[in-house]
Amino acid sequence: MSTCQGEEKGLLKPLEICTALFNQLYYPSEHIAWFRQKKILSGNSAPFSLLGLLFWALALLGEIAKCLVRLMRLNAQAKSLQKQRKLDRDSSHETSTQNIQIQENLKKLTAEKMDCILLFLQYSCDFINAISWMPPGVLWAQKLKSSTNGILGMIASFIMLYRNWPSSQNS
Repeated sequence: MSTCQGEEKGLLKPLEICTALFNQLYYPSEHIAWFRQKKILSGNSAPFSLLGLLFWALALLGEIAKCLVRLMRLNAQAKSLQKQRKLDRDSSHETSTQNIQIQENLKKLTAEKMDCILLFLQYSCDFINAISWMPPGVLWAQKLKSSTNGILGMIASFIMLYRNWPSSQNS
């Protein structure tokens, strides 16, 4: 299991760097496109708008990949804890403190997995929208109805609000 975690950490770091880079490149390209669109800067805004969409889509793809790697790690940890719990139950008929600790860790892992799944859904909805807004000929670009784009955007926004809403457990 340690080699698997090492591979995941080795995979997560480049994904995090690329995602951060794409996010940072998105903003200047989007700002230049806006300045050109408003005639503050001369020139065509279309190339910078497309570049902004591309950076956004690549950042979202990186976030989706990170979620999948984390889900695999969390599932492996949950399996390991379930094996430990089964071994602990087999060795003693009573509920041990170790078994209680394992149960608490499993609850934490389940919460982390749920959060990761929500993030995956949020980023997936945004990614579908990012591709949809690209010029025709790129995957499913320009093929979704505007209502579908709106619904996907609302789903992503609601997930973000839900995840960031203060919970009673944090107080």
